[in-house]
Amino acid sequence: MSDEMYCPEAGDQLFTCVDCHCSVVFKAGEKAFYRDHDITPPKRCKACREQRKQHMSQVIQEDDSPVAETRLCVDCGTSFNVTEHERDWFKDKGFVLPSRCRPCRARRRADRDAVATHARVWKD
Repeated sequence: MSDEMYCPEAGDQLFTCVDCHCSVVFKAGEKAFYRDHDITPPKRCKACREQRKQHMSQVIQEDDSPVAETRLCVDCGTSFNVTEHERDWFKDKGFVLPSRCRPCRARRRADRDAVATHARVWKD
């Protein structure tokens, strides 16, 4: 949490980040969003979530699993590999294999998140 003073609102909740042990405010609006979208509440602060996401992305990229399939990205047209590990993960989750390369998936996810954030701002 930053050094500035925070005035808690009704329904706000404090939790401790499991990685850095800092106190984080879980605001009432965020709680409602997580509940409405059936998402598990966060256990980490935003900085630790970003750091973990970046680390996990590197772990996946360094995965030495054999290539199961080479596909063409529907956005940029480059070929990308789907490893056996990724194929099994998608199959276990009931998802279809990706049709976009990692950079295009990341860009699409960022665009989607930006639109969702913008929609929440206008909603409030």
